[in-house]
Amino acid sequence: MAFRLIWRNVTAKPFRFLLTCSAVTLGVMFTVGVFIFTDSLRATFGDLADDIQGNFDIQVRSEIPFGERIDAPQVPVELGDTLAAIEGVEAVQPRIISFNTIAIDGEGEAQVTLGPPNLGVNWESDTPNPRLFVREGREPRSSTEMAMDVDAFADGTFEIGGTYTVLTNDSPRNFELVGTFSFADPETNALVGAKLIAFDTESALEILNRNEGYDDLTVVAAEDQDVGIVLARVQAALPDGFEALTSEAAADEQAQDFDDFISRFQTFLLVFAFIILLVSAFVIYNVFSILVGQRIRELGLLRAIGATGRQVTTALLGEAAIVALFSTVVGIATGIGLGWTLRWSLSRFEIAPQGNDLLLEPATFIWGAIVGVGVTMVSAIAPSFRARDISPMAALRSDARLVHRQPDVNTMLGGSIVIVSWLILLFALISDNWQLVLLLGPIAALGNTIGSRRLNLAVTRYSTAAFGIALLLLSLILDLGTGTVLVLLGVAAGTTFLGVASISPTWAPGIVGALGRWPLAILLLLVGVPLTMLSAAASLSFAGFFVIRFVALFTDPGFAAGIEVGAWGLVLTVALILLAVGLRCIDTSFILGWRFPQVIAAILVFLVGAVGVVMALTGLAGLLTLETAEIALLPMGVVLLGPATWLRRFLPTSMRANARMARENSRRNPDRTA
Repeated sequence: MAFRLIWRNVTAKPFRFLLTCSAVTLGVMFTVGVFIFTDSLRATFGDLADDIQGNFDIQVRSEIPFGERIDAPQVPVELGDTLAAIEGVEAVQPRIISFNTIAIDGEGEAQVTLGPPNLGVNWESDTPNPRLFVREGREPRSSTEMAMDVDAFADGTFEIGGTYTVLTNDSPRNFELVGTFSFADPETNALVGAKLIAFDTESALEILNRNEGYDDLTVVAAEDQDVGIVLARVQAALPDGFEALTSEAAADEQAQDFDDFISRFQTFLLVFAFIILLVSAFVIYNVFSILVGQRIRELGLLRAIGATGRQVTTALLGEAAIVALFSTVVGIATGIGLGWTLRWSLSRFEIAPQGNDLLLEPATFIWGAIVGVGVTMVSAIAPSFRARDISPMAALRSDARLVHRQPDVNTMLGGSIVIVSWLILLFALISDNWQLVLLLGPIAALGNTIGSRRLNLAVTRYSTAAFGIALLLLSLILDLGTGTVLVLLGVAAGTTFLGVASISPTWAPGIVGALGRWPLAILLLLVGVPLTMLSAAASLSFAGFFVIRFVALFTDPGFAAGIEVGAWGLVLTVALILLAVGLRCIDTSFILGWRFPQVIAAILVFLVGAVGVVMALTGLAGLLTLETAEIALLPMGVVLLGPATWLRRFLPTSMRANARMARENSRRNPDRTA
């Protein structure tokens, strides 16, 4: 019986069901898509780290007590001879690498990348395990020759035997292109979007490192030698300021560098996913609260014919479970598509590696299920349990409504919960770990709200918003890592959003009353005019691009071309919608019945007041952060707010909107009277 009731309520209004599911689906989709995309990036760059550091046994380099590895001193040239003389060493390969080494093709175009680096390297001819494999032509052998990777060669207008200019950190020089090569594999190029130009070692030493030394030296041990023993011999022969490590350690270090960047990127995207999920939870909570309120008489009738409060709660939680399962399945499926879209989109801009391979880890699907089912069920618990408290007779009355029960005031308990919540937040911030902040931040915010409800009803209304604002200030004041700051900002934004939503019933009447007067027309005009102009220009531009790509689709058909046409069509649609919104803003502003001089005067007063508010708030923030330069803006803002407030009294206190709107309605529909 319970299942039939749940299924009937779900299928009775499918559109409402789909709208409810859409909020959860969006959060699950974004979470799954981010994990799939970043996991795929980790796998790709993990393989790249092995390719970079996997063709030797021992790496010798300068020590760096602090700073970045890229700023390490060069290794002296003569150290290579010292290492080659060590027992058990088969080969010593100097390595040189320099950023911003860019070739100019035959049409004068600089072959730069948008994301991956443009690198200059030396041709590794002294190792039995090379990383560069000739694909066409030969390797460079003199100071006037160069070779480039096959992808860079294909992207530009180059020919084997041609002479081209190369931009380096030193000065532009001309080189003859004598060959192309692939990196790490004789058949495929494993550069993941980077572009390489190779010179012979002597030329690279002069051109890229100004004869100051090599970036590092790699050692290959003889086949009959133990790498650990050779490593000990190498370490014993090194002068102070240099270190030796195995290829495995070097590859792990390289992979960790890549992983740190990917983790920051993942954190940035997950903050948006967290905000989406928080808004989704808020929407689901409101939807179920509204549904319970609308069906209060139905629930009362069920109680009157014998249903228990537990059965009523179970029925509502069953509906939430169906929403959760449907949203999770759809969200995971669309999340896979989002992960592929992110990879494809960034690869088009050369920010991500080429290819469509996606890594589907079990943890990704587990997180998707936790997010979809967890957020939905937790959000629906409170309305569902509130429904069981409905008295059967009271629910059948025409004026029946849900009652929000306020817990009894208990200063000791409430204060303890609030203190513990702040201690939890403090622990998360001290750890400077974004995962802990993401986990404990919402728990601390929830505990702060629950504790404040035990203190005072008036405090409850403002505690959540105050907690969110405090998190925003802490993210600005504290010296935290990038990932922690991003997550803290996300938690702060979500908490502030929920706090503002909780106090909006108190402030809404006054705000609506203020917006019903002169600021509304000013805002509509200030928004409408620039929005209309910008969206009109954008619509014309995007329409031209759309037509060009649509015509090109017939001459060069393909899946990628179709996706590009669809993307331009979507962008054009958004621009047209914004154009319609801008025109509607202007139309509504004039409908409100203002005369032109009044509008201009009001706009000037509004701008003066707005500048004053911004300066005052900036000064207040400077006062909190002890920034002397910003504190000076506080009195200046107050000085501007004074005249603006005084001049406002000379503006009309209300707008003659009713008569104008009545005339507009009558003109649009003569059969109706206003």
